[in-house]
Amino acid sequence: MRKLIALIALTSLMTLGTPGTALASVEENFTFPVAGIVFENICGETLTHTAGQLHVLITDTENDNRVSGMMHFQPQGAKIVDESGRTYSGTGVGMVRFNEPRDENGAVNFTAVDSFKLIGHGKAPNYLEQVVSHVTINANGEVTAEIEFASQQCR
Repeated sequence: MRKLIALIALTSLMTLGTPGTALASVEENFTFPVAGIVFENICGETLTHTAGQLHVLITDTENDNRVSGMMHFQPQGAKIVDESGRTYSGTGVGMVRFNEPRDENGAVNFTAVDSFKLIGHGKAPNYLEQVVSHVTINANGEVTAEIEFASQQCR
């Protein structure tokens, strides 16, 4: 029994953290209403966002020498209408990840992914947009990697 208690105590200490352990935290987690945004030339139409919310989640992790984190964006209940009165539902996800030194010395990584979909109701077309970007900057401040991919489809 003593061995079991000692094992549980040791496991608890390891789980709670030791000096130098990275601790993750949720910095922000909220939802706010969004309406009135106008999208130009989506599948040849002008669309107006009439209702819905945007969920935002921001996290970060810090250790002795680095900070990393994520920002997550997700539309909820998005209703959109075009000039002809056709309706769409908006869905998707946006995400940004970063990893940087706590001081000014060290490499920095930044990645952004956006996948946005407008799902047409009835005869309205569907629209899909995807964008992926990544940048790496070395400790000398030089960009050593840069990638961008973007695609848009109207179906």
